[in-house]
Amino acid sequence: MKKLTRPVRRVVIKVGTSSLTGKSLSLSAEKIRRLTSDVMRLRRQGVDVIIVSSGAIAAGVGVLGLRERPRDLQILQATAAIGQNELMKAYGQAFGRFGQKVGQVLLTREELSDRKSYLNIKNTLAALLKIGVIPVINENDSVSVEEILSGDNDNLAAIVAVNLAAEALVMLSDSGFKMNVADAKTVPIVPQITDDIRKAARGGSARGKGGMLTKIQAAEKTINADVDMFIVDAKKKGALIKVLASPTKTTLISQNATFFPSQKKLTDREHWMLYSARPTGDIAVDDGAKQALASGGSLLPSGVVGVSGSFKAGDVVRIADRKAQAFALGEVNYGIDDVKKIMGRQSREIEKFLGRKCRCEIVYHKNMVFT
Repeated sequence: MKKLTRPVRRVVIKVGTSSLTGKSLSLSAEKIRRLTSDVMRLRRQGVDVIIVSSGAIAAGVGVLGLRERPRDLQILQATAAIGQNELMKAYGQAFGRFGQKVGQVLLTREELSDRKSYLNIKNTLAALLKIGVIPVINENDSVSVEEILSGDNDNLAAIVAVNLAAEALVMLSDSGFKMNVADAKTVPIVPQITDDIRKAARGGSARGKGGMLTKIQAAEKTINADVDMFIVDAKKKGALIKVLASPTKTTLISQNATFFPSQKKLTDREHWMLYSARPTGDIAVDDGAKQALASGGSLLPSGVVGVSGSFKAGDVVRIADRKAQAFALGEVNYGIDDVKKIMGRQSREIEKFLGRKCRCEIVYHKNMVFT
């Protein structure tokens, strides 16, 4: 089994709603104190810690005295706005006992899909860590629609872990991963995510929104970017520390935890294109171009047989074969109107049809990733 042979100098900890609340929907001061104590143990060991925290809506429900999570979208967003303040106040007070400062960072999927914004977020988080502040990240549920409906802090945590080149992502949950809920046995190690693993990832907490399926999706992101991922039972006292200190099979079983070892490393740009960017169009290519791309070549105008969408230069597009099967993503050097003018032509003809000198590639091979 793979071990964390390198020291863990940076870890992202994702905290689910059920790991922050008690029997009622309100925040549990005891659970938050336990979490902050563990985090401070890591900080004293010189580990950078980033927290991705759910719980804003649950906190808002508690403040408003509601009996259940609102179903109306506008009320839900208002509840999140009220609860986010309560959540950060709870973190601020708990970490304040140790003299530790925290900083709130609210993100949406749209911000992460834009390359410039993605890099700005990375710089901001790195700056907070540099001055000794623990970032507490959450989806911006008070203004976003897609995120509040999908409840995807698990995937957000994975993207943040990759963005900051963390060695590990720890998901604090009700338990580790189980292939069969009725069997109730946690799988200690998942060396590879298969279709059987995906099928087993069902259900979710009554309080949380993500469930196990989004955790498996998050694991697929991290293990492809040299980030190890753990699902740790938040009910086990000190499990976070024990698992990171000794990720052996014995430790994982005793702590009801699951380990997803990293397998390969995509570049930062490749990972962003594959998991964060939102393609704005499609480019269809002939068989010769597909083969050339598979051999490490760039996409030239002569191989393009069709385009669709509304992309501009610098956008990410899907690259598909003649059967409309997408096989790659890439940052395009031309907008759709220019591609229509030069598609099917030789590179030396680009200046003639566009009236200016331009790059000969529609997509450069180093700005491409296969799906």
